Amino acid sequence: MAKGDLKWSMIPDRYPLDDGWIDLDLATLDLSDHEPDFWRIQVRNLRTGFVEKVRGRMERQEIRRLTVFGLAPIPLLFELGRLISDIAPADVRQLLRSPKGWKWDLEAPPLRFKVLRPSGLAGLVALKLEISARVADERIHAVLGTDVAIWSIAADGAHNDIMRSQADIVEFARLFRTTLDAIKVAHGENMIVHVFPAIPVSVAIESGRSWQPKAHPTLKIYDQNKKLGGFIFAHELEHAS
Repeated sequence: MAKGDLKWSMIPDRYPLDDGWIDLDLATLDLSDHEPDFWRIQVRNLRTGFVEKVRGRMERQEIRRLTVFGLAPIPLLFELGRLISDIAPADVRQLLRSPKGWKWDLEAPPLRFKVLRPSGLAGLVALKLEISARVADERIHAVLGTDVAIWSIAADGAHNDIMRSQADIVEFARLFRTTLDAIKVAHGENMIVHVFPAIPVSVAIESGRSWQPKAHPTLKIYDQNKKLGGFIFAHELEHAS
């Protein structure tokens, strides 16, 4: 990502400092994402980089606000959002495809989201995040079996360039929190939620920021892997006991 493009996308609302850029680029691994250790090592490296480059500066108030430009696999962006949390003021951006760039589309109409609840209870709980594309229930059954209650947060007209305004991210985050609260009420405090995302990068980061470790269920995040023929478990956000 060119710093000039990122800086231009922030002006005139923000004027970033010349020494205010933090790069959390992860070292290239010899492992591929279908190999068993890939996610564990990538998450560890992300956490290490965040502690070394961000957390201390935030605690010393050298950083008072973050603007976040994320390009990474979705499960890692959930973890990045968790590390940032909703305590630190953060402006999470989305790379638009057309016109290409990080600047918000001020003329974009607001998205319409809907939350779909399962008709009954079951042994397992899944949450589909259908913002960029629909996720067929059969893809979840292939991983978890048929004894599963499937919830969904979906955007009308889902497509891969749909997230175009900050207001839409804020609304999604609100729905994500309230849906996790509703799942907890319906299925119990100790229920694990299996998350199947088809979402833009900004939504992944905002989901991680919105998740509350002391209040929300454990989330198991899945990732679509073509070599393995479908969704695979990648990373877990575990609630505080």
